[in-house]
Amino acid sequence: MAQSKHTGRTRSLFTQTGLVAALLIAAPASGDKLSGYVRGWGQYEDMRVPADLGLCTQVATDSDHAIALRSTGKVQCWGFNNRGQCNTPVDIGTCSFVAAGGLHSIAIRSNGEVRCWGWNEFGQCTVPTSIGGCTQAAGGYTFTIALQANGQPRFWGFSHYADMKSIEELSDVKQIACGWHFALALMADGSVETRGSNGFGSSPLPAGIGPASRISAGAFNACAVLENGNTVMAGRNWGGECDVPPELGSVEQVACGMNQTFSLLTNNSIVGWGKIYQQPPSDLGYVIEVAGHQHYTFAIAEFPTPPCTADLTGDYVVDGADLGIMLNRWGRCPVDTHVCGSDLNRDGVVDGADLGYLLNAWGPCPN
Repeated sequence: MAQSKHTGRTRSLFTQTGLVAALLIAAPASGDKLSGYVRGWGQYEDMRVPADLGLCTQVATDSDHAIALRSTGKVQCWGFNNRGQCNTPVDIGTCSFVAAGGLHSIAIRSNGEVRCWGWNEFGQCTVPTSIGGCTQAAGGYTFTIALQANGQPRFWGFSHYADMKSIEELSDVKQIACGWHFALALMADGSVETRGSNGFGSSPLPAGIGPASRISAGAFNACAVLENGNTVMAGRNWGGECDVPPELGSVEQVACGMNQTFSLLTNNSIVGWGKIYQQPPSDLGYVIEVAGHQHYTFAIAEFPTPPCTADLTGDYVVDGADLGIMLNRWGRCPVDTHVCGSDLNRDGVVDGADLGYLLNAWGPCPN
């Protein structure tokens, strides 16, 4: 997961807010990744976020299944499981990165070892024995690409396009992303290399764009966020998913979906375009990452926007007004999100545990 540009601001809020620190700071699996709660919106009920997911540092999704990396380094999958893509190996251990392919899932263990599971008809889950330690991975429909620690990608599986395997000839790669039939590589100098096709006979992205800071891919479309904050998209455009709004503003990340696109702006707002199946929840709070594919989009949100989590009214005081809101919401959270503002421990239910957190924070919020 690329580091959020909001890291400095977020940490200052963590240190200023004791309750937030108690609830949300967890030892990350790798480096200094930020963690938060996964929120989702889209078309299919099976993609709803599990209520027991807990704090996560990364989430990825593809053909109606999702995989998340919890702040403990554990991996959890949910969604369609017709090819075993959600059957996480019991011996996988602690991981540092996750990715989703067409009908398979990928995780990189903390020691750099790549593990794949799910559909393997084309060898997309048969990891080469000669591969070095890896830091990232991405999945196409019938192939997988992993980025080794030395900056060189490795390809395995099958592609109809002869140039796909030549991605292994690249070096100094910073990030990789895959659509169903193409791959993108963000180079150290900000240029973007493409391999394969968007499935409609054309290159995934125009040549010569950049310099870019981040790339992403949907099944049939691709995106590059440029260093100046502008967004370039190309590929299938049946729902207007590649029609970037001209007044979009400065973008940090983009989640490409099927007929829809959502972007996380540097001002922490989320803007979508195309054929949108469902709008994001209005109470997302502070978002650190977005991810999307097909008909569903996910965001990792650190905490609600008030300065302390139990301040449900946003008036900088935890008091009877906040208690009233919590009691009125008592019970299970709405099924469309599994999360509600009064669910302070984010277990999908407003109950005595949340009441305990609120009472413990009673009074003015920390400065």
